[in-house]
Amino acid sequence: IFFVSSTSGKMSEKQRARELMEQKKKREAEEAKKIRKHNVAMLRRDKYVRENDENWKSGVSAACMKSGNGIETFRDRHGE
Repeated sequence: IFFVSSTSGKMSEKQRARELMEQKKKREAEEAKKIRKHNVAMLRRDKYVRENDENWKSGVSAACMKSGNGIETFRDRHGE
């Protein structure tokens, strides 16, 4: 595939739009990659804390404690 860059000469509106869309997709993919990398690092830190902190314990989240109700699933609410 042959691509004409914006610096090499005139481009039609269609070519310009295509190039802008490609740049936008590339930016979005890089941003998504950066976000995934951040989330993976955060999950690793959380896992380390869960494994190594003697004060950490599993249990009901603070939101459930505050409301007094557990998280209900669809089957809990409507039966099976």
